[in-house]
Amino acid sequence: MHNYRYQPTGVDCVIFWGSILAGVGLGVIFQMEIGGYDYWYWPPMVWLVAVLAVAIVQVWRLQLTISSQQVIIRRIFAGNNISLPINTIINVEANKFSFILNTRSYGKIKLVRIGKLKPLLTALAKVGIQVTQKGEANV
Repeated sequence: MHNYRYQPTGVDCVIFWGSILAGVGLGVIFQMEIGGYDYWYWPPMVWLVAVLAVAIVQVWRLQLTISSQQVIIRRIFAGNNISLPINTIINVEANKFSFILNTRSYGKIKLVRIGKLKPLLTALAKVGIQVTQKGEANV
């Protein structure tokens, strides 16, 4: 079993990371309005820690798990996980930063990878999934 990190693409990613940046900005503004540069006050610090904890959980929980029988797209909440048996995945199209899982049951699922692409594509090819990268078959 292999685990790889990913991030959702498109609107989901922009909304989430935009909210994290807005939360950090709000915490900094709140600190500057309450205490300025002199003292650290606990309400803005609690806010910043909470926002950063949500970001860490996001990165930690979103995993693509590849086993010999299935590919699991793990989400933040376990009830939202997607389990794809190997025979329902038609192929995988990969480019520099993202990849698309073409499936029979869910259609195209586009994800942005975190980390190196080669080990991910190798693991997918080992379980029998056709992998295409920039026009090359079976990478």
